[in-house]
Amino acid sequence: MNSNKSFFTCEQVRNFSHNPLSSFSDIISEHPSLLENVHIAKKIALTDFPILIHGATGTGKDLFAQAIHTHSPRKNCAFVTVDCKEHNAELLEEELFGYEDISNDSSSLFDLATGGTIFFNNIGDLSPKIQTKILSVIENKGWRRLNGSRLIPLNVRFISATNKHLALENDFREDLLYRLNVLSISLPEVKEIKQDIQVFIEHFLAKSGSTIRIDQAVQDALNHYDWPGNIREIKNTVDYMLTVSDGRSIQLHDLPHGLIRVDKQKTKKPQEKNTIQLTMMDKLEYAFILEEIKLQNEKGEPASRRVISENSKSLSNPLTTQQVRHRLDFLEKHHYVTKGRGRAGTKITLEGVDFLLSLKEIIK
Repeated sequence: MNSNKSFFTCEQVRNFSHNPLSSFSDIISEHPSLLENVHIAKKIALTDFPILIHGATGTGKDLFAQAIHTHSPRKNCAFVTVDCKEHNAELLEEELFGYEDISNDSSSLFDLATGGTIFFNNIGDLSPKIQTKILSVIENKGWRRLNGSRLIPLNVRFISATNKHLALENDFREDLLYRLNVLSISLPEVKEIKQDIQVFIEHFLAKSGSTIRIDQAVQDALNHYDWPGNIREIKNTVDYMLTVSDGRSIQLHDLPHGLIRVDKQKTKKPQEKNTIQLTMMDKLEYAFILEEIKLQNEKGEPASRRVISENSKSLSNPLTTQQVRHRLDFLEKHHYVTKGRGRAGTKITLEGVDFLLSLKEIIK
């Protein structure tokens, strides 16, 4: 076999592909900074310069890389992803370059990517040895199979992505960084574009085909959360809530536990102040009322004063409906519950769940 040619034509590569790639229409946002990124990426896509995409985990680096490829003149050839974090140096070297053999050369990722794009995800985890080899490929505009001597012309567009500050990484080659970072895009974290949280949630719900209703307390919790896992965490959370909900509406108890705990630090001081001012009997009664509301909410039933009063007969000092009303007024004032008319009933908030947990700790 002639080892100075690539193995595959673009037509053959298209036949190998099973999963459609993302396009810019798949990037959903209403935030100016993300929309500006899309605008820039569309311009960048039309060039053939190497691109470095920087962003925290879950911000959509792979989505942007695919969209750039599908918007580029190379869209009819392969988009080959190499996850530098998942490969050890020896295996990655074999897969990238293949072997030259007298009887039969082995194919490589550079063969597959010829005419198209090679996407190095988590480029910051690339070993020093492979960094040197990639730098040589770019500088020489060609590559050699392992054990080979002939230079194979390079016809590949490089896109790389990282969640690291490569300029500060002592083990990442500065000269390679300059080669890969000819054009760059920096993606914002969700906590920087909070107005898009609702947009992302509605998008993932629509993709699931669900018409389920999200309770306002849940929506408040989702909007308040910082989403350290970014867009990927939002998608996972939507999938989780759809799985555990009753199919009619999503309530606070359908949230992942990490989200329910999110306000502990932010609400710690006002909670401590409120609990100090309460007697132990008050704390017992408020804990009982909040627990009752939470249980009724989980059943999808309205938590009325009458029901809470009836169920309080198990206490040493049962509560009248008037006493329940006064205590609900206190809880609503401090945003631990929301009171609705008729069948809407009273609902516990995220702050209320956290307050209930703190009361239980004190009562213990």
